[in-house]
Amino acid sequence: MSSLYKEFPKLYLIDATAFCYRAFYALRGLSTSWGQPTNAIYGFVNMLTKIIKENKPQYIAICFDVSRKTFRQEKFSAYKITRPSMPDDLAVQIPWIKKIISAYGICYLEREGFEADDIIATLVERFKDNFSSIIIVSSDKDILQLVDEKVVVISPYKDKEKIYTEKEVIQRYGVKPSQIPDILALMGDSSDNIPGILGIGEKTAVELIKRFYSLENLKNHLDKIGSLNIKNTIKENLPFLELSHQLIKLNREVPLDLGWQDLKIKEPDWLQLYNIFRKLEFKRLLKGIPIPNRSVLKNPSCQKLSLEDFKKHISNEVIIFCDYRKDYIYFLCPENLICECKIDEARSILEDPEIKKIGYDLKTLFNFSKSKGIEIKFPYFDIMVASYL
Repeated sequence: MSSLYKEFPKLYLIDATAFCYRAFYALRGLSTSWGQPTNAIYGFVNMLTKIIKENKPQYIAICFDVSRKTFRQEKFSAYKITRPSMPDDLAVQIPWIKKIISAYGICYLEREGFEADDIIATLVERFKDNFSSIIIVSSDKDILQLVDEKVVVISPYKDKEKIYTEKEVIQRYGVKPSQIPDILALMGDSSDNIPGILGIGEKTAVELIKRFYSLENLKNHLDKIGSLNIKNTIKENLPFLELSHQLIKLNREVPLDLGWQDLKIKEPDWLQLYNIFRKLEFKRLLKGIPIPNRSVLKNPSCQKLSLEDFKKHISNEVIIFCDYRKDYIYFLCPENLICECKIDEARSILEDPEIKKIGYDLKTLFNFSKSKGIEIKFPYFDIMVASYL
């Protein structure tokens, strides 16, 4: 790889729909007290935060399927017809997953008429020169056709993951990544109901493509195929072979109105994430939400209220953060309401046993107020283990 590319950032592309299914079937029985299924949401968020924590990417795009009505169904109405529809309990979780992705400041993409793989292929084609490498996270073997010296596919499997570089693709399939559509067109794909050529399996397909290099060259030299049975079968099914190839080949020209800088991860909206995780009753994920500092005052989604007006809107909990240099305390409601006041003015909230206080190291607040001669009794508080932004 050119030394020039080493100065460029990496791009992560995630096949979201596949991961939603995987999480849905891997985690059973998770739901809120009010009946909202959460297994796919919880599994997806854990996957996403794992990637962020371990790899610290600067650029991510998360790609979704919109519906089954794509250009492939127009070519072949039976495409994926054997697959069952998305379960209702999964479908109701997808909007939540998209809200969480947006709250993390990450771009997600979907386009009517195209699959997530087509969007990924288009991003690779369009922005390859802008990144040192592109890491695709997907378990779909069709996506391997995109692998090259700068594009790697990570295919999760149970608790492990398989990394496909050009070398690994050749070791696994015996052909180059660019030849993957050719062997899949020959052998077909029962999971997507792609017909292929009856009687040709992976071994024969690989042997044919290794010998003739491409599907096009194979069709132009059918008479050189040694097996009369295989030769005649391919001749009789050339339309199906061409159709299968069109179905498997990824579309690299999906209309996407964005530039590569639009894929940069923005600052997460921690307050929105807090509200979502609280609503979904994700207690463990709540503990990973940083307590905000004064920058939250600049958030246009927050409404600043006086102490008396703020108290009228408190339900049963407030988030607390402090500016000890100015003796200020800030109360934040999950409804994006904020109040700024002196610590000695906050006694009515801090001492109210009916209001749950959530914050970072509230013992420091207790000791600080005491050092200022402000005796405050904390009948109930909850220390959230998190750090300041």
